[in-house]
Amino acid sequence: MQVNRHQEALETTQQLVESIAQITRFLPRHEDMVMVPMMRDAVMTIQKSVMMLAIGQLNAGDSDHHCAEGLGKIEVLRTYLQISFDLEYIRSDDFNRLTRLLEIVRQKLSLPKKPKLEIVK
Repeated sequence: MQVNRHQEALETTQQLVESIAQITRFLPRHEDMVMVPMMRDAVMTIQKSVMMLAIGQLNAGDSDHHCAEGLGKIEVLRTYLQISFDLEYIRSDDFNRLTRLLEIVRQKLSLPKKPKLEIVK
């Protein structure tokens, strides 16, 4: 079940990578030094994190690290997408599609809930 979840996230992440690559080509030239590299770095880190989890050969600490790293970069990418939308660099349909993809990957990457420890007296 865990492998299927990460496989689905991997497929969605690939769509996200391709979409970000396409969209960043059309951003204004003056964004080439900040926004474009940050968006591309974030999406590649998300993809790397999902790939590491999909391999399934990680110990618990490494899994937590890759989940947290991917989730953090999702928020970075979400912020840059919001800025791009607010500056009217991207259309609303592209913004909505990309934020949906981000949400799917975020749900797949979310750390499993750890059981609460009960203090026994």
